[in-house]
Amino acid sequence: MSTQGKTITATALTMILSLFLSSCNKQDDRNKSVNYYKQEKDVRFKSSIAIVGDSTYYNVYKNAGDSITNWIDNEIQFFERFKIDSCKLDSLVCFNSEGDKAIMARLAQCRRDCTQDDIHFFYGVKIKKQWYFFSGSTIIIIREAYGYPKHTPLPFTKLHEIAMDNIFKGYLKKNKESGKWEINDNFFARFYERDAYNYPFTTQEAWEESWLKLMRENWEKRDTTNYKPLQ
Repeated sequence: MSTQGKTITATALTMILSLFLSSCNKQDDRNKSVNYYKQEKDVRFKSSIAIVGDSTYYNVYKNAGDSITNWIDNEIQFFERFKIDSCKLDSLVCFNSEGDKAIMARLAQCRRDCTQDDIHFFYGVKIKKQWYFFSGSTIIIIREAYGYPKHTPLPFTKLHEIAMDNIFKGYLKKNKESGKWEINDNFFARFYERDAYNYPFTTQEAWEESWLKLMRENWEKRDTTNYKPLQ
């Protein structure tokens, strides 16, 4: 399904979230095994699939990726940088219990003269049977804090691990009675508490219209600067 003209970004309207973890926490992260992160992803993946099914899961993931490509090609604000830098949509999609909202992570490697990489919250919202996608807050990753040379981009596998620890960790909670993992809908509070412009809303229709309005505004804000690709 083509997503051209049906995507929205909220980067300009969201707070940039800088994440500086303590050196102790960084060491704990480095000591976690690949198998640990695989298990953490698997339990969240299975919970998400149980909500929407395989077909919807992979269709939403594909359309979200197509949207990012579309924004880069059309130089939608903030996405023009990826004509130089590199980004990848993490493979985990977390759906709420109603299956109409999703939280993802966009992993970004800086390929210019920089000492940090980024992880971006990436959201999906289903409005009138159509999925729309937009960016949220940014987590700034200081390379040296994770034991990498400051001018060497972190591998996407490492960015995925950081996303597991800092974006996806709150997706599930244990039921106090059964001890089983279940969807934590408070994880999606950003959607329930405010509209696209971070204002309170009164009706579902007003909430939906705010996102559609933001979509239209962002599509009109193209960056026409010509960026020279890396050789």
